[in-house]
Amino acid sequence: MKTLKIMSVALLALLLTITLMACGTDKPSKDDEPNDEPNDEPGHEEDEGEPGELEYELNEDGQTYAVVGLGTYKRSALVISSEYKGKPVTCIAKGAFEDCTEIISVTIPNGITSIGGEAFLDCTALTNITIPDSVTSINQSAFEGCTGLTSITIPDSVTSIKSGAFYDCTALKSIVVNNNNPTFYSEGNCLIKKNSNELILGCKTSVIPNSVTSIGEGAFRGCTGLTSITIPDSVTSIGMGAFRGCTGLTSITIPDGVTSIEVGAFSGCTGLTNITFQGTMAEWGEIVLRFNWNEKATAVHCTDGDVPLK
Repeated sequence: MKTLKIMSVALLALLLTITLMACGTDKPSKDDEPNDEPNDEPGHEEDEGEPGELEYELNEDGQTYAVVGLGTYKRSALVISSEYKGKPVTCIAKGAFEDCTEIISVTIPNGITSIGGEAFLDCTALTNITIPDSVTSINQSAFEGCTGLTSITIPDSVTSIKSGAFYDCTALKSIVVNNNNPTFYSEGNCLIKKNSNELILGCKTSVIPNSVTSIGEGAFRGCTGLTSITIPDSVTSIGMGAFRGCTGLTSITIPDGVTSIEVGAFSGCTGLTNITFQGTMAEWGEIVLRFNWNEKATAVHCTDGDVPLK
Protein backbone atom coordinates (compact mmCIF):
# COMPACT_ATOMS: atom_id res chain seq x y z
CA MET A 1 0.00 0.00 0.00
CA LYS A 2 2.84 2.35 0.89
CA THR A 3 4.65 1.47 -2.33
CA LEU A 4 1.54 2.27 -4.37
CA LYS A 5 1.24 5.66 -2.72
CA ILE A 6 4.90 6.51 -3.52
CA MET A 7 4.39 5.51 -7.15
CA SER A 8 1.30 7.74 -7.41
CA VAL A 9 3.20 10.76 -6.08
CA ALA A 10 6.08 10.13 -8.53
CA LEU A 11 3.69 9.83 -11.44
CA LEU A 12 1.97 13.08 -10.48
CA ALA A 13 5.33 14.89 -10.31
CA LEU A 14 6.28 13.60 -13.76
CA LEU A 15 3.01 14.78 -15.29
CA LEU A 16 3.50 18.25 -13.73
CA THR A 17 7.03 18.53 -15.18
CA ILE A 18 5.83 17.60 -18.68
CA THR A 19 3.00 20.16 -18.50
CA LEU A 20 5.39 22.96 -17.47
CA MET A 21 7.79 22.09 -20.31
CA ALA A 22 4.94 22.13 -22.83
CA CYS A 23 3.75 25.56 -21.65
CA GLY A 24 7.28 26.90 -22.02
CA THR A 25 7.49 26.00 -25.71
CA ASP A 26 4.28 27.94 -26.43
CA LYS A 27 6.12 31.27 -25.87
CA PRO A 28 6.88 32.91 -29.28
CA SER A 29 10.52 33.03 -30.24
CA LYS A 30 12.08 36.35 -31.23
CA ASP A 31 11.84 35.34 -34.89
CA ASP A 32 8.11 34.72 -34.52
CA GLU A 33 7.29 38.01 -32.82
CA PRO A 34 5.29 40.53 -34.85
CA ASN A 35 7.53 43.12 -36.55
CA ASP A 36 6.09 46.61 -36.81
CA GLU A 37 9.20 48.07 -38.47
CA PRO A 38 8.89 49.12 -42.14
CA ASN A 39 9.81 46.37 -44.61
CA ASP A 40 12.48 47.69 -46.99
CA GLU A 41 12.70 44.58 -49.14
CA PRO A 42 12.03 44.99 -52.86
CA GLY A 43 8.38 44.79 -53.72
CA HIS A 44 7.30 46.37 -50.42
CA GLU A 45 7.76 50.07 -51.24
CA GLU A 46 5.03 52.42 -50.14
CA ASP A 47 2.21 52.64 -52.67
CA GLU A 48 2.43 55.95 -54.54
CA GLY A 49 -1.27 55.83 -55.17
CA GLU A 50 -3.23 56.13 -58.40
CA PRO A 51 -2.43 59.13 -60.63
CA GLY A 52 -6.09 60.10 -60.82
CA GLU A 53 -7.99 60.88 -64.00
CA LEU A 54 -8.15 63.89 -66.29
CA GLU A 55 -11.52 65.37 -67.10
CA TYR A 56 -12.98 64.75 -70.55
CA GLU A 57 -16.12 65.93 -72.33
CA LEU A 58 -17.89 64.55 -75.38
CA ASN A 59 -17.55 66.79 -78.45
CA GLU A 60 -20.54 67.99 -80.42
CA ASP A 61 -20.03 65.28 -83.04
CA GLY A 62 -20.83 62.66 -80.38
CA GLN A 63 -17.96 60.52 -81.61
CA THR A 64 -14.88 62.15 -80.06
CA TYR A 65 -13.77 63.61 -76.74
CA ALA A 66 -11.91 66.72 -75.61
CA VAL A 67 -9.72 66.86 -72.52
CA VAL A 68 -11.11 69.80 -70.54
CA GLY A 69 -9.34 69.83 -67.18
CA LEU A 70 -7.04 68.31 -64.62
CA GLY A 71 -9.84 66.45 -62.83
CA THR A 72 -8.34 64.27 -60.08
CA TYR A 73 -4.97 63.90 -61.82
CA LYS A 74 -2.08 64.23 -59.37
CA ARG A 75 1.14 63.82 -61.36
CA SER A 76 3.46 66.62 -62.54
CA ALA A 77 4.14 64.67 -65.75
CA LEU A 78 0.86 65.14 -67.59
CA VAL A 79 -0.09 62.26 -69.90
CA ILE A 80 -3.20 62.77 -72.02
CA SER A 81 -5.01 59.60 -73.12
CA SER A 82 -5.57 58.90 -76.81
CA GLU A 83 -8.97 57.38 -76.02
CA TYR A 84 -11.71 57.85 -73.44
CA LYS A 85 -14.64 55.45 -73.02
CA GLY A 86 -13.69 53.78 -76.29
CA LYS A 87 -13.76 57.00 -78.34
CA PRO A 88 -10.74 59.01 -79.60
CA VAL A 89 -9.57 62.17 -77.83
CA THR A 90 -9.04 64.79 -80.55
CA CYS A 91 -8.51 68.15 -78.85
CA ILE A 92 -7.37 70.02 -75.77
CA ALA A 93 -10.12 72.45 -74.79
CA LYS A 94 -9.73 76.18 -74.22
CA GLY A 95 -8.22 76.87 -70.80
CA ALA A 96 -8.05 73.15 -69.98
CA PHE A 97 -4.89 73.42 -67.85
CA GLU A 98 -4.72 77.17 -67.24
CA ASP A 99 -2.70 78.07 -64.12
CA CYS A 100 -1.78 74.42 -63.45
CA THR A 101 1.57 75.45 -62.02
CA GLU A 102 2.48 71.92 -60.91
CA ILE A 103 2.73 70.55 -64.47
CA ILE A 104 6.35 70.01 -65.55
CA SER A 105 5.94 68.05 -68.77
CA VAL A 106 3.12 67.18 -71.16
CA THR A 107 2.74 64.15 -73.40
CA ILE A 108 0.16 64.78 -76.13
CA PRO A 109 -0.89 61.62 -78.00
CA ASN A 110 -1.17 61.21 -81.74
CA GLY A 111 -4.78 61.91 -82.65
CA ILE A 112 -4.97 65.33 -80.99
CA THR A 113 -5.57 67.85 -83.78
CA SER A 114 -6.10 71.10 -81.88
CA ILE A 115 -4.56 72.79 -78.84
CA GLY A 116 -7.14 75.25 -77.57
CA GLY A 117 -6.69 78.88 -76.66
CA GLU A 118 -5.13 79.41 -73.21
CA ALA A 119 -4.88 75.61 -72.86
CA PHE A 120 -1.62 75.90 -70.88
CA LEU A 121 -1.76 79.59 -69.99
CA ASP A 122 0.59 80.44 -67.10
CA CYS A 123 1.79 76.87 -66.56
CA THR A 124 4.98 78.36 -65.16
CA ALA A 125 6.66 75.05 -64.25
CA LEU A 126 6.20 73.54 -67.71
CA THR A 127 9.61 72.89 -69.25
CA ASN A 128 8.94 70.22 -71.85
CA ILE A 129 6.20 69.83 -74.44
CA THR A 130 6.09 67.40 -77.36
CA ILE A 131 3.63 68.32 -80.09
CA PRO A 132 2.68 65.26 -82.21
CA ASP A 133 2.34 65.19 -85.99
CA SER A 134 -1.44 65.05 -85.73
CA VAL A 135 -1.80 68.62 -84.38
CA THR A 136 -2.89 71.14 -87.03
CA SER A 137 -3.69 74.24 -84.94
CA ILE A 138 -2.26 75.98 -81.87
CA ASN A 139 -4.70 78.62 -80.73
CA GLN A 140 -4.44 82.04 -79.13
CA SER A 141 -2.38 82.21 -75.93
CA ALA A 142 -2.14 78.40 -75.80
CA PHE A 143 1.26 78.53 -74.07
CA GLU A 144 1.34 82.18 -72.99
CA GLY A 145 3.20 82.77 -69.75
CA CYS A 146 4.93 79.36 -69.73
CA THR A 147 8.04 80.95 -68.27
CA GLY A 148 9.88 77.64 -67.82
CA LEU A 149 9.54 76.51 -71.43
CA THR A 150 12.98 76.52 -73.10
CA SER A 151 12.33 74.99 -76.52
CA ILE A 152 9.56 74.25 -78.99
CA THR A 153 9.45 72.03 -82.05
CA ILE A 154 6.66 72.58 -84.54
CA PRO A 155 5.81 69.43 -86.58
CA ASP A 156 4.96 69.48 -90.28
CA SER A 157 1.24 69.02 -89.53
CA VAL A 158 0.76 72.44 -87.87
CA THR A 159 -0.69 74.95 -90.34
CA SER A 160 -2.22 77.48 -87.93
CA ILE A 161 -0.59 79.30 -84.99
CA LYS A 162 -2.74 82.07 -83.56
CA SER A 163 -1.62 85.35 -82.06
CA GLY A 164 0.02 85.15 -78.66
CA ALA A 165 0.39 81.37 -78.68
CA PHE A 166 3.82 81.74 -77.05
CA TYR A 167 3.66 85.24 -75.51
CA ASP A 168 5.86 85.84 -72.46
CA CYS A 169 7.76 82.54 -72.66
CA THR A 170 10.75 84.24 -71.08
CA ALA A 171 13.08 81.20 -70.99
CA LEU A 172 12.54 80.21 -74.63
CA LYS A 173 15.84 79.83 -76.51
CA SER A 174 15.20 77.28 -79.25
CA ILE A 175 12.57 77.36 -82.01
CA VAL A 176 12.56 74.55 -84.58
CA VAL A 177 10.09 73.80 -87.37
CA ASN A 178 10.02 70.51 -89.25
CA ASN A 179 11.47 70.97 -92.74
CA ASN A 180 8.36 69.50 -94.37
CA ASN A 181 5.96 72.02 -92.83
CA PRO A 182 4.07 73.72 -95.71
CA THR A 183 3.17 76.90 -93.76
CA PHE A 184 6.08 77.79 -91.46
CA TYR A 185 9.85 77.59 -91.36
CA SER A 186 12.49 78.37 -88.78
CA GLU A 187 15.85 80.08 -89.10
CA GLY A 188 18.04 81.74 -86.50
CA ASN A 189 15.63 80.58 -83.75
CA CYS A 190 12.81 82.50 -85.39
CA LEU A 191 9.38 81.16 -86.44
CA ILE A 192 8.45 82.58 -89.85
CA LYS A 193 5.45 82.32 -92.19
CA LYS A 194 6.43 80.98 -95.60
CA ASN A 195 3.91 82.89 -97.72
CA SER A 196 4.68 86.34 -96.30
CA ASN A 197 8.08 85.96 -94.61
CA GLU A 198 6.55 87.50 -91.50
CA LEU A 199 8.43 86.67 -88.29
CA ILE A 200 5.74 85.64 -85.82
CA LEU A 201 7.86 84.34 -82.94
CA GLY A 202 11.36 85.09 -81.72
CA CYS A 203 13.28 84.38 -78.53
CA LYS A 204 16.28 85.60 -76.54
CA THR A 205 18.75 83.83 -78.87
CA SER A 206 17.14 84.91 -82.15
CA VAL A 207 19.11 86.24 -85.11
CA ILE A 208 16.65 87.65 -87.63
CA PRO A 209 17.44 86.27 -91.12
CA ASN A 210 17.53 88.39 -94.26
CA SER A 211 14.46 86.61 -95.62
CA VAL A 212 12.16 88.33 -93.08
CA THR A 213 10.11 91.26 -94.44
CA SER A 214 8.05 92.09 -91.35
CA ILE A 215 8.13 91.51 -87.61
CA GLY A 216 4.66 90.49 -86.52
CA GLU A 217 2.48 91.49 -83.60
CA GLY A 218 4.04 90.49 -80.28
CA ALA A 219 6.77 88.46 -81.99
CA PHE A 220 9.31 89.06 -79.20
CA ARG A 221 6.86 89.96 -76.46
CA GLY A 222 8.22 89.17 -73.00
CA CYS A 223 11.70 88.11 -74.19
CA THR A 224 13.32 89.57 -71.10
CA GLY A 225 16.64 87.86 -71.89
CA LEU A 226 17.00 89.65 -75.24
CA THR A 227 19.69 92.33 -74.86
CA SER A 228 20.24 93.54 -78.42
CA ILE A 229 18.81 92.90 -81.87
CA THR A 230 19.74 93.89 -85.42
CA ILE A 231 16.84 94.12 -87.84
CA PRO A 232 17.95 93.23 -91.39
CA ASP A 233 17.53 95.51 -94.42
CA SER A 234 14.74 93.30 -95.76
CA VAL A 235 12.31 94.36 -92.99
CA THR A 236 9.80 97.11 -93.85
CA SER A 237 7.44 97.03 -90.85
CA ILE A 238 7.53 96.35 -87.11
CA GLY A 239 4.19 95.20 -85.73
CA MET A 240 2.14 96.18 -82.72
CA GLY A 241 3.83 95.21 -79.45
CA ALA A 242 6.58 93.39 -81.37
CA PHE A 243 9.16 93.90 -78.58
CA ARG A 244 6.79 94.67 -75.74
CA GLY A 245 8.18 93.88 -72.30
CA CYS A 246 11.73 93.14 -73.48
CA THR A 247 13.16 94.67 -70.32
CA GLY A 248 16.70 93.44 -71.02
CA LEU A 249 16.87 95.07 -74.46
CA THR A 250 19.42 97.90 -74.35
CA SER A 251 20.09 98.57 -78.04
CA ILE A 252 18.41 98.11 -81.40
CA THR A 253 19.38 98.83 -84.99
CA ILE A 254 16.61 99.71 -87.45
CA PRO A 255 17.27 99.64 -91.22
CA ASP A 256 16.37 102.56 -93.49
CA GLY A 257 13.87 100.35 -95.35
CA VAL A 258 11.43 100.35 -92.42
CA THR A 259 8.33 102.41 -93.29
CA SER A 260 6.08 101.77 -90.27
CA ILE A 261 6.43 101.03 -86.56
CA GLU A 262 3.14 100.15 -84.93
CA VAL A 263 1.56 100.93 -81.55
CA GLY A 264 3.50 99.71 -78.53
CA ALA A 265 6.26 98.12 -80.62
CA PHE A 266 8.79 98.84 -77.85
CA SER A 267 6.42 99.33 -74.93
CA GLY A 268 7.92 98.30 -71.61
CA CYS A 269 11.50 98.13 -72.96
CA THR A 270 12.70 99.91 -69.84
CA GLY A 271 16.40 99.35 -70.53
CA LEU A 272 16.41 100.54 -74.15
CA THR A 273 18.72 103.56 -74.44
CA ASN A 274 20.59 103.06 -77.72
CA ILE A 275 18.46 103.34 -80.87
CA THR A 276 20.22 103.43 -84.22
CA PHE A 277 18.51 104.15 -87.54
CA GLN A 278 20.50 103.33 -90.68
CA GLY A 279 19.11 106.26 -92.61
CA THR A 280 18.99 110.03 -92.52
CA MET A 281 17.04 112.25 -90.15
CA ALA A 282 14.69 113.09 -93.03
CA GLU A 283 14.05 109.41 -93.74
CA TRP A 284 13.32 108.80 -90.08
CA GLY A 285 10.78 111.58 -90.24
CA GLU A 286 8.94 109.78 -93.05
CA ILE A 287 8.38 106.61 -91.01
CA VAL A 288 4.82 106.16 -89.78
CA LEU A 289 5.26 106.07 -86.02
CA ARG A 290 2.30 104.99 -83.89
CA PHE A 291 3.95 104.77 -80.48
CA ASN A 292 5.99 106.53 -77.82
CA TRP A 293 9.44 105.34 -76.76
CA ASN A 294 10.13 104.65 -73.10
CA GLU A 295 11.37 107.49 -70.95
CA LYS A 296 15.02 106.34 -70.96
CA ALA A 297 15.44 106.66 -74.74
CA THR A 298 16.26 110.29 -75.53
CA ALA A 299 17.24 110.20 -79.21
CA VAL A 300 17.44 108.14 -82.39
CA HIS A 301 20.94 108.08 -83.89
CA CYS A 302 20.70 108.63 -87.65
CA THR A 303 23.51 108.75 -90.20
CA ASP A 304 23.49 112.55 -90.28
CA GLY A 305 22.57 113.39 -86.70
CA ASP A 306 20.26 112.62 -83.77
CA VAL A 307 16.51 112.98 -83.66
CA PRO A 308 15.27 113.81 -80.14
CA LEU A 309 12.51 111.66 -78.74
CA LYS A 310 9.69 113.14 -76.72
